[in-house]
Amino acid sequence: MKQWTIGIAPYVIEESNVSFYTDPSKIKSYLALSIPVIITKIFFSEEVRKNHAGIIINHDNPKEFVTAITKLLNNYSFYQKNALSLAKKYYYKKIYSHLFFR
Repeated sequence: MKQWTIGIAPYVIEESNVSFYTDPSKIKSYLALSIPVIITKIFFSEEVRKNHAGIIINHDNPKEFVTAITKLLNNYSFYQKNALSLAKKYYYKKIYSHLFFR
């Protein structure tokens, strides 16, 4: 994965899909390696958008997918830096110590 340029996580958005309610670890794995993501609108997608760590697309729109790739590649260092910053925010040792060791 370290050699990848973009992480892709286009989940189908429907209530029967478990990713609709959860926080997929795949996305955080990409971010931890400074890999910006293209994702669909799921639980964690707003954090990605707000932190400019990737782009949200509709899962059934190929044009949006191509546009997202182009946008990421044209601003790659910006998204890459933000991906790592977001990953650091959710680093498990930081979260666990805050939750369990106050």
